[in-house]
Amino acid sequence: MTGICLLGLPLTAIALWFVCVPPLQPLMEYSSAELRRRCDALQHELDEEWRRREGVVLAPGSRDPARAEDQRSPTHLANELKEYLRRLSATTHARRSSELFRIAEATLAVSENRFPDACAILSDLESNRNSQVDATFARRVRSLRGDALVGLGEWEAALACYQESGEGLLLGTKVCVCLTHLVERNGRSDLADELAAALTTLGLRLDNQSWTDDAIIVYTKAIALWEDLVTVDSYSESSIQLAGTLNNCGIALQRYGKVEHAILHFDRAIAIQTQLAEGDEGGRATRHLADTLCNRGSLLLNLGDSARAFDDLNKSVAILQELAEQDGDAFVRNLVSALNNRALTQHQLGRHTAAIEDLDFAIEELRRVSSRTGRQYDFRLIVTSLANRAAVSREIGNAEQAIEDADLAIAMVSALTGQPGQDELLGMCYAERGAAWRDLGNLPKAIADLDRAVLRFECHLRQSPDMPMPRKLADVFDMLAALHAVDEPHPHDAANPELR
Repeated sequence: MTGICLLGLPLTAIALWFVCVPPLQPLMEYSSAELRRRCDALQHELDEEWRRREGVVLAPGSRDPARAEDQRSPTHLANELKEYLRRLSATTHARRSSELFRIAEATLAVSENRFPDACAILSDLESNRNSQVDATFARRVRSLRGDALVGLGEWEAALACYQESGEGLLLGTKVCVCLTHLVERNGRSDLADELAAALTTLGLRLDNQSWTDDAIIVYTKAIALWEDLVTVDSYSESSIQLAGTLNNCGIALQRYGKVEHAILHFDRAIAIQTQLAEGDEGGRATRHLADTLCNRGSLLLNLGDSARAFDDLNKSVAILQELAEQDGDAFVRNLVSALNNRALTQHQLGRHTAAIEDLDFAIEELRRVSSRTGRQYDFRLIVTSLANRAAVSREIGNAEQAIEDADLAIAMVSALTGQPGQDELLGMCYAERGAAWRDLGNLPKAIADLDRAVLRFECHLRQSPDMPMPRKLADVFDMLAALHAVDEPHPHDAANPELR
């Protein structure tokens, strides 16, 4: 492993773990259920340690690779896992526990750089596999074999193991590490398109987990690869992928607050997609063009450039409505997103009736699909549409309709748990309802809802600390300051209580 580098950084894969093993914590007597829970937690911690260290290879400089003082070394973790599994095996006398104990032995062997020993243990496990071994366990064995093969420098074999192990953020990172080494160090240019596609997928997963800074770096690497492939492949599949990755990177840049760079990425994507869409009616390039136009229009709307935003969004809606006539349900999500953004743009331009019509149509489309399928269709889109209609209704003087829409949206979000972005959505809904109560002169209800909005936005920011502050939160603070100023007595009145 000595001397192997990737992207200018030492690539240790699983090999160069810390070898200093602190004494194990005293192990109490645990129930079988508690032992299983602790084993799962330790395995998760080991997986996170791998991603923390090896992820730096793909996103250099994006996070400090130094271990925090309270973090335990992989060898320590593996030893503790092995001891828990030994006790679990002794407690349950189950074949499953014995197999998990062998997995822990292999994990420990990898952490101590004993890669041949790890491969031998895993080969024995696979040769003795029976029908009782579930798919999850089999995938774990294959993934761990990949870790051992990386330590032995057998990159292609490791890649095959990872690809057979399933999907996910950690495995996606491992696949990209192997492909990057094969392409950049072993001269396997035939795998460049596979690496570009894997990096694009990894960028999406990182962005979905709110690791947006890492996602941008990974997207940038993917874009460079797609650009190289386009020069060879002209305007074809590589061009479609390049435009899609530019669009995804633009979304991540916008979320990260780098709006100028985001617009440049959207511009490039639209230029490619427009060229590809010629003679491609209803094809992939046309669909992707509609989405990218919607994304750029949404960003321009946020920047206050309503005229350019409306132009982009109008084009996007026109394309999507034409596509929806061919296969309505397949394009509902895209069409509703574009209609929401166009409605807000029209509202900014003073076309309030047209804005309400767009939102009415968007909500009706979502209800139509929900009614036909018998299940709620994309709660986030429904809630966003209701909140937007509440905002427009309130600003044109219909506070009662705004409260009705906000009530329904709050009830829908509150009925769900663990949904991504749930706190941000609730913050937005409480903010709109609070503003409507303010317009109706009900200050106590207004302040209560606006306080709830602040709490929800704060929860959202704690979960995504790298994200910029929602614009609506600044509006909420302004409204609260104004309401508290009205609610508090003037200093002159306080000094002369008889005047109050």
